[in-house]
Parts: sequence; C-alpha cells; structure tokens
Amino acid sequence: MVFPGTYSEKVTIDKDNITMKGSTFPNMDPTANKATITAATYAKDVKNNDASGSSFPFTSRCAPLISLEIDVRSAFTATVLVTGNNFALYNINIANTAGTASQAIALSVKGTENGFYASSITGFQDTLYAHSGSSFYGSCYVEGGVDFVFGITGQAWLQGCKIGVLKEKGTITAQGRTSAGDMGEIVFDKA
Repeated sequence: MVFPGTYSEKVTIDKDNITMKGSTFPNMDPTANKATITAATYAKDVKNNDASGSSFPFTSRCAPLISLEIDVRSAFTATVLVTGNNFALYNINIANTAGTASQAIALSVKGTENGFYASSITGFQDTLYAHSGSSFYGSCYVEGGVDFVFGITGQAWLQGCKIGVLKEKGTITAQGRTSAGDMGEIVFDKA
C-alpha cells in the first residue's frame, strides 16, 4: 500500500509481477487518489526518453511503505518507467510537471501485460509513452497538450479513460511506427 502523499522522484519498475496500490483502492475515480509520484524533467535534459544509464539503489520515502525491489534512475525524463512484466498500478497518480517547453514523459512502458487502473497520468507533451510491449489503462485520466499518448511498437488499450486536452487544437496521439510491419497500436475504447 502506498500511503497518501506526494513523492517527488523517478521510479523504475524492472521486476516482474509487482503490484502497487494507493490508499484509495478500490475506488475507480482517479480524482479521489491521495498518492502522486511526480518529477519535472524534459527529454532535452537527458540522454534519451527512458534512462541515462546511471542508477543507484532505491531510497524513496515509499520504501518503508511498499516492499519492492525497484531502482530510481538519477536522470531520465519518465517519472515512472516500467520495464518489468505483469506490473499493476492502482489509484496512484503519475505526473511530469516540467512544463510546456518540450517532451516530458510521465509514464513510459516497455514491459508486457502491464495494467494501470483509476490512475491519473499527466504532463504536457508525450505524457504516456507506450514504447513496447502491451499495456492496459482502465478508468484512468490522461492529460496533455501535444501528442500526449504515443508509442512505437507498444500496444496500449485505454478503456473508459477520460482524456484531458490542455491545448486548443492539440493532438492527442502520435504513433511512431518505423515500418509497416511494426505491431504498435493505441486503442481508445469508450474514452
């Protein structure tokens, strides 16, 4: 259980079969959530969208509250990076509060069969990065202004999600497939 609070840090989930639940679980309204993981990092300030390669052991304030083996990366734009498989996140908000100047990812997903439920994922440009693997988003709130749901070979299914567009005439999604054979797709089902 992740207790109420704002956790200003970057989190990498690189282990399989991890579940994180916020204190408002099982509520299905992300506006009721009391736990938020937040960071403010632009992609232009780091080596790539996910990680710089430097890391150190997890020393978060969350550590006594959840027993996980996860690493915090010292310099990457994604507030939360998921490379493990079968990860589930319930009732925890994720934000990249860097601003509007350039790409600033809140959540980057590379693992398979990952699920995000009743969570708020917010940023401005490129908020949710379905990089690779498969991910499901149920009853989430996803907010941004420019191409804020995007991917390459990832398969993302957003079901019953609310979409918040911060910029007039802003684009919601951009698929970054590099060839016709890429399997990447983004589905909005009742969003």
